[in-house]
Amino acid sequence: MTKKRERTRVLRADGRMINLVRRRGHLMVCAKGCCCGRTERGYAPVPVEFYKQEYKRRKIRNTVHLSMNGCLGPCPLANVVLLFFDGRPIWFQSIATEAQIVALFDYIERMIAADGYVPPPAELAEYVFDFYSWSASLPRRAEATPLITPAADGILLLTHADTDLLVLRHAVTALPDSFPPVRALSLGKLTSPEHMAAALAQHGPIARIVVARLLGGPSSVPGFRLL
Repeated sequence: MTKKRERTRVLRADGRMINLVRRRGHLMVCAKGCCCGRTERGYAPVPVEFYKQEYKRRKIRNTVHLSMNGCLGPCPLANVVLLFFDGRPIWFQSIATEAQIVALFDYIERMIAADGYVPPPAELAEYVFDFYSWSASLPRRAEATPLITPAADGILLLTHADTDLLVLRHAVTALPDSFPPVRALSLGKLTSPEHMAAALAQHGPIARIVVARLLGGPSSVPGFRLL
């Protein structure tokens, strides 16, 4: 049975009453900003047409809205994407390839199917960052998964090998629903101690178990430390 779409009655400035269909989410792509997509400044292009094609193919326009925006704000980063789902902001950076965009839409469809928030998959988790200081205090749907998963349930893989990430991406699909959440972080993309600290602040608190595969030892990772 098709789920009835929620609507909001809005009185427009011209006096007309509009029945506005509510969306569960909004995907905003920084495509016209001062940094994102600016190839002349050394940044990767934004695949605008591929975003549109994938969005149309998924047939989710009645649930999630897509817009190509100007600057979204976090200018020190590039190719930024902001996904709002059920009032929760999820920020991504360095989204520039078709594979990443496919993973992003797969993630959106996963939340639609789950009827609530689920953590980003391993192939996207390393690109997630926090921009709002109030993110954790947003009102949420009662059935949504908490933003911070209990520490006892988390497993984090730190690795230099992209093949590890590919294997994990396929492996997690075969895990039972009761299995603890598994995330991965590509150490090869960390370029500074500040980047490492931010990545661990984002993903470390959920992990009771941390598996680290270092190619070159601890000195090969800026800011790497064990506590």
